[in-house]
Amino acid sequence: MGEYLTPYQVDELLKLPRGRAARLAREGRLPACILPDGTVRFDTRGLDAFLKQKHAQAARSPQFPRQRREARQPRLPHPPAGWPAVPAAGQADSRQEGEL
Repeated sequence: MGEYLTPYQVDELLKLPRGRAARLAREGRLPACILPDGTVRFDTRGLDAFLKQKHAQAARSPQFPRQRREARQPRLPHPPAGWPAVPAAGQADSRQEGEL
């Protein structure tokens, strides 16, 4: 039987935010042993094998090192048709008082 780690120890080891390892284990994304009372433990041998496998997959991936996600869609340069025009910063408002 190998050595077992707590979720906190795995968080520290992998430099994850506290609680992330337990959440990933409950989601089935990280190999772990979940005891009947809900306690999560990580087998060091199983975790090491999982990380080696993931590292090998990432090295074979054409995206390694990972590319940044594409930038968000740019904002529209003008409001959609039918919307009232809003004056640009520094320009006077051409609407009459009482007009909305």
